Amino acid sequence: MLYILAILLPPVAILLTGKIFQAIFNAVIAILHAIIAVHGYHRDKRDERIIKAARGDK
Repeated sequence: MLYILAILLPPVAILLTGKIFQAIFNAVIAILHAIIAVHGYHRDKRDERIIKAARGDK
């Protein structure tokens, strides 16, 4: 059960083992990773629009 949680919801799995600070740290790292991934996605879309505009594509 904990292994499945460790794959799907790592901070919850760590919390259930009694390691509160490690669970909080893991959640913070996951949030930062998500923010960086979303920012990269938006940056790539913006770059595509700029390239299309520079080429004159519609």
